[in-house]
Amino acid sequence: MRHAPFDIVVTLHDALGFAAGRFDDALRLAWLPLSLITGLPFLMVRLFEGGIAPSYLAGLNLFAAAFFMASFMVPLTRLAVQGEATPSASVHLSFGLRQIRFALVSLLSIVGAVAVVGGPVTLGVFFLERMVENLPLREVFVFDEGSLHGGQVNVLFPDTTGAKNLYILLVNVLFPTGLAYLFMRLFLWPFFLAAGDPGTKSPLIRSLRASAGTNGFRLFLVILMLLFVQMVIGWGAQFMAGLANWGASLVGGLLQITLDLGVDFGASRWGPGLSQGFALFIGLAMTLFVGTFSAGLAAGAAGSIIRQTDPHADPL
Repeated sequence: MRHAPFDIVVTLHDALGFAAGRFDDALRLAWLPLSLITGLPFLMVRLFEGGIAPSYLAGLNLFAAAFFMASFMVPLTRLAVQGEATPSASVHLSFGLRQIRFALVSLLSIVGAVAVVGGPVTLGVFFLERMVENLPLREVFVFDEGSLHGGQVNVLFPDTTGAKNLYILLVNVLFPTGLAYLFMRLFLWPFFLAAGDPGTKSPLIRSLRASAGTNGFRLFLVILMLLFVQMVIGWGAQFMAGLANWGASLVGGLLQITLDLGVDFGASRWGPGLSQGFALFIGLAMTLFVGTFSAGLAAGAAGSIIRQTDPHADPL
């Protein structure tokens, strides 16, 4: 049995309304985990400098970031779905059973989608590469017309364009399409888990039903629109950060002018550090703003879809 279709306009309205109206709650929950996620790559490089492969380092960053994200996404999702009050502490970093499950399910969704789609594609590419390598080596003796003895050796398959086109189709079309489809189908799984599991159906089954049929196309459109909103917000944040950095450069230039004029009130000591600190502060502030708003969009959209499609969800 499929869930009822959800309304795209209502979902987008709820997502934007939740991200803007609950921004203070989201920021209070997310500022510390997002700060840790931002500094995590630099910390990992320092801890494992030269002693670990870059691929393993990226995996560790992804694993740790998933747990930090779960710390604030779980209470945000429960707020969006059920209106459950969020923790009131201004420093929030919790790793309960629900957060651990949310993080593991999120990682499993990514790894599972890549494995399910990438496995057959990789196998197909392997055989295609072997075939393309061997085809030009296969030869056949072709008799001259009207002769029983004369002839020449020709390459049996001189043109491997068909195999190469199939290779391009597998790598550039089927793989990203299949990956996008699985990501879309599994997108709601962590959110259903965070919202709770009333009834007898598991969060995975409920999420697959909520994204089945025409709801899958609706969910795809919602994700695209939310990504567009995030891009616009990101561009605005970059513009504001650029203005702030320009202001910092202007202040630095004025300090340098005073030094050139022989007026030194300690600026030679604290001036460079002030500029660097200001740039770091602005960069972190913009990262927190975009990350918090994006988290609110995701939780608001998922909460709206769950309320519209899941008969077990309590409407706000």
